[in-house]
Order: sequence, then structure tokens, then C-alpha cells
Amino acid sequence: MALTSNSTNRLTPLEASRGIAAMIVLGHHFLLAFLPSFEPRIIGYWYYVFVNGTGAVHFFFVLSGFVLCWAYFKTGDVNRLKEGFFKRLPRLAAPVLITTIASYFLFHFDLYSFALAGKLSESTWLSTFGGALKPDFHPSLSEAVVQGLTTFFTGDPNYNINLWTMKPEFMGSMLVFVLAAFLSLVLNFQFLKISFVLLSFWGLEMYSDIFPFIAGIFLSAILAKQSRKMSIVQGLLLIGLGFYLLGYAVPDKSYSWLKYLMHMNLPAGKVEIVIHSLGAAMIIFAIMTNSKIYDFLNNRFCKYLGIFSFPLYLVHTLVICSFSS
Repeated sequence: MALTSNSTNRLTPLEASRGIAAMIVLGHHFLLAFLPSFEPRIIGYWYYVFVNGTGAVHFFFVLSGFVLCWAYFKTGDVNRLKEGFFKRLPRLAAPVLITTIASYFLFHFDLYSFALAGKLSESTWLSTFGGALKPDFHPSLSEAVVQGLTTFFTGDPNYNINLWTMKPEFMGSMLVFVLAAFLSLVLNFQFLKISFVLLSFWGLEMYSDIFPFIAGIFLSAILAKQSRKMSIVQGLLLIGLGFYLLGYAVPDKSYSWLKYLMHMNLPAGKVEIVIHSLGAAMIIFAIMTNSKIYDFLNNRFCKYLGIFSFPLYLVHTLVICSFSS
């Protein structure tokens, strides 16, 4: 059966996986900044998963979809859902606002060295502040404050390129809370498969970045309400397959078989999102249905890995573009 230990509190093993994903994003950005010629050599191979920042971000999204409604699904306490809905924006906005203000002061006191460092490392990504700089950009404290509070609706990342993810994170989170109520109170957890298919097509068509959240919430509903158990061998195999799928970037080399999907004229970006979401769901499923894997990740180190994952994700680009440069 799906594990219920700590089921209504912080899921430490899953939070630990979030921390690992944050370190993968950091590694990806480090390569883009200081070793830009290295990434093209490994992209397309399965081991690209260890620096595939895009795959890690999509893992974040699936994980958010899963954990935001888990406690509600396990307890049926609607107050948990309401609390999550109204507290989601403040919880995201507080650390984001701190980073945009910090970035402003790094600009103001000329502590950023990304332009010169980018020329030396021949990194377009670094020299353009991760692609966040606009030609008419002029740092302003008031603008930094406004962006820290509104990037969840606009997606503007001028003070921190990582903030592009805040819009889908917030929009996806709101969708999770609404869908959680719909699946439980209206559908009574019936018709999950057909609902998933219909909502997936809708999400991929309307705003593809919310598809991982849809995958996460349905996985959460299934594991919360239906008995699932995997052996250690099955769990490890599923995690391995999940990692393989999260390493996908182009239909080449280790992923040549995906060229057949390209012949169907499917949008490459949407194919990537679906593949990454499937890989993320496999890893989460394996962790939550095998007690040995769950217990291995359920310790103090993994707890702190999860706690520091979001701050690490938010600040690492600022550090790369200033002190590391």
C-alpha cells in the first residue's frame, strides 16, 4: 500500500528529492556559465540527467502537484485545502521578494561580474545574466519590489532568471487546490483515468507548463486512495527508468527512439514536458510504494536537504553571477 507514515506532515523523502533536483539545476547553470562547451557534448545521452535543469524543474512541478494535496487526500480535512490555497502566494512571495531586492543591491553596488566573466568563459548565458537582461533594463529598487510580488502573474525574471518558474508554480498550485476539491467532493475519486486524460489534453493545449501539476495531483489521488506496493527491485528499476526519462532533451543518441514521435509533428516542448512528467511520476511512485526506499530517504540529512532546496534554487544564480564570477 502507499506509505502513510508522516502522510499528513512533511514528506521528507520527497522533499529530499526536491533538494537533489535543486542541485541539478545549480549544476546545469554552472555548466552554462563556466563550461558552455561541455553541455553540447553530453546532451542526448542518458547521463545528461545529472545536469538537465529543465528535467529538474519539471520534476519540481510534478512534486508540487503531488504534495500540495496529499495531506487533504489522506485526511479529507477541507481546512487543509483552504489553508494551502490562501497561504500559497505568501509562502512563495516572501523568499522571492528577498532575492529580487538582493539582486537589486548587487546591481546597485556593482557586485555582479557576469558580463566580463561571460566574455572570458565565452558563455552567452552568463554574459546576459542567464538571458534575463533586456536592452532597456535599468535596476530600480521599486521595480525589484514590484517584480518580487508580481512575477507569479507576469513571469518576469529580470532580477533573477530562475523566477520564470514562479508563474507556472503559482498557477499550477492554484489549479491543484481546485482540482483536489473537484476530484474529492464532486467526483468522489471516481473516473480518475478519464478525468486525467481530458485534463491533460486541456492543460497541454492551454498552458503546457501546468501539465506536470495535473500529473502530480492524479498520482497523489491514486496513491492516497488505492493500495499500492512495490518490491525493492521494482522500485529501483522504476527509479532508474524515471531518471532516464528525466535526462531527455533531444531525440538523439540515448533517446533516438523518440525521433518517431517527431515524425508525428508533435511540438517538441510538449513532448519534453510529458516525458519528464512521466519520469518524475515514476520516481515519486517508487518512493511512496516501497518502505525500504522511503525509509532510506527519511532521515535528518534528507530533511535539511528538502528545507534548503527552495532557497538554493532561488539564490544560486545570483551567486554564480556575482561572487562566483
